[in-house]
Parts: sequence; structure tokens; C-alpha cells
Amino acid sequence: MSYQPQTAQQISPSSPPARAGNRFNLTRYFSLISFVLVLLAGIVLGGYFHHLARDAVIREAESSNISLTKIVRNALWIDIAAALTSAPGRDPAELRAANAQADLLTKVVNLTRDSDVLKIKVYDGRGIAVFSSETG
Repeated sequence: MSYQPQTAQQISPSSPPARAGNRFNLTRYFSLISFVLVLLAGIVLGGYFHHLARDAVIREAESSNISLTKIVRNALWIDIAAALTSAPGRDPAELRAANAQADLLTKVVNLTRDSDVLKIKVYDGRGIAVFSSETG
């Protein structure tokens, strides 16, 4: 017996040759899948950056409000402290009628003129408003 190498036809069963109509159209599927993936990535990144931008705007507004509050506090601290020390045990109507309240209101109006401040309220430690720039 002598050894004879086998040909590729003898090792595997023969398969019919591929016809042009049954070919896998790789370019078309690649384009569709790429389009869908790019669209999904755009939607996800758009939502993420919208969230980041909204948070940045909120942080900036909060920082601006805190700075403005500190400015008002520093400018009017003596009058605010007087309103706070005179408030315990007094009726809110009595507080509004006090002469110190009118002076503080005048200073607040002058300080906040030409700004975006709508009203200023001062609360005591119990959460009771001892001063409000709102009228009425």
C-alpha cells in the first residue's frame, strides 16, 4: 500500500457554487447598522449634554442667588439684626407697624432698585417672617 494525498474534493463534500442572487450584501447591512448606531449614539449624547447644561445653569443661578443674599445681608445687617432682636413675643401686625420696619423697607427698596430682586423676607429662628418687602 502506498500513501496517496487526498484532494480537497475527496475530503469535503462538494457544495454548489454560490449564485449571484444569494450573495450576502455586506455593504447595505453595514450602512444600515452604522446609521442606526450613529443615531442612537447621537440621541444618548444629546440627552447627556442637555442634562449637563441644565445642571450648570441651575448651579450658576443658585450661586448668583447666594452672592446676592450675602450682599444684601452685609449691606443691611445692622437693620436686620434690630428686626430680629425686636421680634420675639411680638405680633406680626405689630412688627409691620414698627418704625424700624419702615426704615428697613426704604433701605431694601433703595438697595434692590434696578435689580432682579422681587422681594426680601427675613425669618427668625422659629421660621416666622419678621420682615417682608412685600406690600399688602
